[in-house]
Amino acid sequence: MIRKLVLGSTSILLFAASRTPAQDPAPGFADEVMALLSVPRVVGREGAAAELVVQRLGQLGGPGVERDRLGSVVLVVGSGAPRRLFAAPLDEPGYAISRIQEDGYLRLVPLGDGRRGPLWDQLHFGQKVTISTASGEVVGAIAIPSTHLGRLRRDGRAPLTFHDAFVDVGAESASEVAALGIELLDTVALIERPTLLADDTVAAPSAALGAAAIAQVEAARRAVRHGVDGTAVFAWTVLDSLNLKGLEAVVHRFGPFDQAVLLSDRFTLARGEPASGVASALGSGPLAAGHPPRPGWTREPAPFAERGPSPGTEGPHWADTRVTWLGLPARFAATPVETVSLADARELADLLAAIAGVAAGASAEAPPLPERSASSGAPPQGAPAELLAALVARAGVSGAEGPVRDEIRARLPAWAEPRIDDAGNLTVRFGPEGTAPGHVAHGAIAQRVFVAHMDEVGFRVERIRDDGLLEVVRRGGFYPWLWEAQAAVVRTASRDLPGRDLPAIFRPRAGYLDAGERAPEGPLLVDLGAGSRRRALELGVVEGESTVTMPKQMERIGRHRALARGFDDRVGSAALLLALERVDRSRVTRPVTFAWSVEEEVGLRGAAALAARLGEVETVFPVDTHVSSDSPMESDAYAWSRLGDGAVLRALESINFVHRDDLERVRALARARGIPLQVAMTHGGTDGQPFLAYGGRSVPLSWPGRYSHSPVEVMDLRDLDALVDLIVALVEQPVEGPVEQPVEKRVDPAAPP
Repeated sequence: MIRKLVLGSTSILLFAASRTPAQDPAPGFADEVMALLSVPRVVGREGAAAELVVQRLGQLGGPGVERDRLGSVVLVVGSGAPRRLFAAPLDEPGYAISRIQEDGYLRLVPLGDGRRGPLWDQLHFGQKVTISTASGEVVGAIAIPSTHLGRLRRDGRAPLTFHDAFVDVGAESASEVAALGIELLDTVALIERPTLLADDTVAAPSAALGAAAIAQVEAARRAVRHGVDGTAVFAWTVLDSLNLKGLEAVVHRFGPFDQAVLLSDRFTLARGEPASGVASALGSGPLAAGHPPRPGWTREPAPFAERGPSPGTEGPHWADTRVTWLGLPARFAATPVETVSLADARELADLLAAIAGVAAGASAEAPPLPERSASSGAPPQGAPAELLAALVARAGVSGAEGPVRDEIRARLPAWAEPRIDDAGNLTVRFGPEGTAPGHVAHGAIAQRVFVAHMDEVGFRVERIRDDGLLEVVRRGGFYPWLWEAQAAVVRTASRDLPGRDLPAIFRPRAGYLDAGERAPEGPLLVDLGAGSRRRALELGVVEGESTVTMPKQMERIGRHRALARGFDDRVGSAALLLALERVDRSRVTRPVTFAWSVEEEVGLRGAAALAARLGEVETVFPVDTHVSSDSPMESDAYAWSRLGDGAVLRALESINFVHRDDLERVRALARARGIPLQVAMTHGGTDGQPFLAYGGRSVPLSWPGRYSHSPVEVMDLRDLDALVDLIVALVEQPVEGPVEQPVEKRVDPAAPP
């Protein structure tokens, strides 16, 4: 899925940021920082970031802005002595594709020197990434072991590394990878979600360098408008974290210099720094090392790890140049939620302008930001994908399924008469009435129930600490380390108040730079930037009721596949809605109930209430994920079903073994209707379990899903189509008599032309 920021004839990837306009005390500057932090700029492939810098410099009216042969952006202002260089690195660490496998997975090798600390690689696993190709950006995900299959593996305790990484781009073969435009050496980075917090701080990968680069843009605009003392060469350089060649080329071309002011992020991870990675408190102003940046500078030099050129390279020769390093204090440095203060960044812009000799108080108007486009290179295609995307977009942590239920109710066919029971389950009953639910008379036609759950795994706010941090508890089973140091969304909804979404982050564990274990020892903390319990309460957080998830939306990947958090069980919920639209009610010869349940992930609570209310049923068809081992992270000895090969009958699971008669009848019906069907087993249970106590048989219907209970669940839209066909066939199947004769298979509406 591609989102583009259009700059003239150039398209730059720009992902939506979690921000609230009212939070921004300086409109324009914060937006610029957020825009740059939204752009992937892996070392050696910084072109999109360079184009954004050029656009931000705007029509300066005098001097020209140029790109040198390596790709650095250079602006020269003024003439004569003294000669000063201002250099801001544009790049960030990331990965390059080192191999394209025949099964369509990609392998990775690290780029840049950002892998500081043992958790760096692991913080990319189970997350969405973007692959920068010659023709644009392609979305994928770094595969993760499925939670449900953990008991079948011997998971190690050490953090995952890039050697364990497989990138899933929805391709089924190397030829499909090529068709997506992906080649060896294309770069890979997280889909960056800069998060603007309530305290005017911003969190993102490489936030310190990105904010510093924008501070230099602001200083350069002032320099052009108001003039400088002597000559100021402003450069935004490439290749900094690889071999410093971008900086070296600028020095050789424009030097020598009397003073070089180099922006850096080497402060927060200087040798000897504490494991927290914090060199100075946020809001304390820019950090400096080396030669004092300007006369009268009285601050103590900050700890700094100077880095020279890579071995075997010449590197810049400063001779008599006075070299000053400047940077921003950062919290959680070298993580996806590296956090900096916008106040510090604005102060850095003031300092850079002052060093250049720009008059105090001078300002310059920033050009408008390019228009953000929500267009996608692979938009949802057809009704199934569009419906699924809408359901995924709704948050519904177990116990807080209201937004999902509202979306489902709004999409029911006009004839449906929905009911919401005391537990919160949504049901639609149709077909011949028979006897009342819960009282099945002898000889009566027992009903069939199809049930999918509305909830998803996530967190609930347990306590607001005095410092404003949120203590959270898990709702459902998943690996908490997948959420560590990632963007978060706090849903403030409670039973009595309408909710809103607040941007936040999951803090990395204490001592993350020295971590030796894959999983953190204690629970995760969520940071809103509130600073105090009182402020968190003012923002609407409710202890025991507010929930926490990640930002999410569905992405199309490959030809037929999709990627999102929450496919378990939004795919099942979508399948029931799509089946209701297609069922021929004149052919329904038994009572049928379609149900969307609550709190499945925390103990099948909604289904238990539903089973007690409905009483005896003939058969319950829980519609839920088949946690598949169709992934290089799993053994294919168990739980095997292949994405794209059709719906799945979960014949054996942790709590149920489908009766042989039901197995054979469903298989025969699928053959007669031309519906692709796989029969498989897996771990876990479904909403069918509570119905067993009332004498009903449970026949779980599924689709193959990769990376269960993670932020990057993957499914195939062809399997959804087959699942809907199967549900319709089962609803319309006569009570007695032979299985219907084969009919022509319906064309897949989700398939591309």
